[in-house]
Amino acid sequence: MIDSHCHLSFKDLGEYSDKTINFVNNARAEGIKYMLDIATGKEYFDKTVAFAEKTTGVFSACGIHPCYVNDEFNKNFKKEDITQYLKSKKFIAVGETGLDYYHSLDYIELQKKYFHLHCEIAVENNLPIIIHSRNCFKETMEVLNQYKSQGIQGVIHCFSYSLKEAIEVINLGFYISFSGILTYKNSFDVVDAAKNIPLNKILIETDSPFLTPLQKKGEMNQPLFVKFIMEKLCEVRNISIEEGSKQIKDNFASLFKRTIFE
Repeated sequence: MIDSHCHLSFKDLGEYSDKTINFVNNARAEGIKYMLDIATGKEYFDKTVAFAEKTTGVFSACGIHPCYVNDEFNKNFKKEDITQYLKSKKFIAVGETGLDYYHSLDYIELQKKYFHLHCEIAVENNLPIIIHSRNCFKETMEVLNQYKSQGIQGVIHCFSYSLKEAIEVINLGFYISFSGILTYKNSFDVVDAAKNIPLNKILIETDSPFLTPLQKKGEMNQPLFVKFIMEKLCEVRNISIEEGSKQIKDNFASLFKRTIFE
């Protein structure tokens, strides 16, 4: 299995200490052989890429999370802050980036400015882009559609919208990634989307240490728990875990073309 979105740099997952290595090893021992570690700000970029380079099964992506655009570390963000990592074979995507109208409306214009910069990096370097979108689907798609003619590819991570929006995302050529939200009791729209969109456009993720699956409610999320999201996906699709795992791995490799499975 693959956890297509986690944050190993965060304190709860050890900030690349021995604790982090234990989380990775525990996941791999249970069949989660690969995970994509997402850096959400410039202060993490070097550490995230370096950890992936020395750790079997871990890939890296770098971007400025929309909630952190005004952090001191992320001021004066420029393309070279990300493109410098193209030399790493374990660096496979741009992001996460996007828009968030849930946590704050204070820095919307700066969010949009950085979002556009990330899109430009992605299309100029033929890299997929990882999108965060909360309470702003229309605005997110307005930005992405500006780059459709340039062949932008990517994934809407931690999908929280409905089947209608999912179809619009897929028509753009993007993938959709389902998180622990898929396991929650009242996530009817998300389950409907997971059940009905093409299986070859689906990824799964933990977004750990956030969004712990229902089966582990009360515990801190970690890459190991992606297996519960896989179980729920396969349940709603009426397919086996083996079939689901193979398809998700194929999807991951199709989107993240720099991936080299070890």
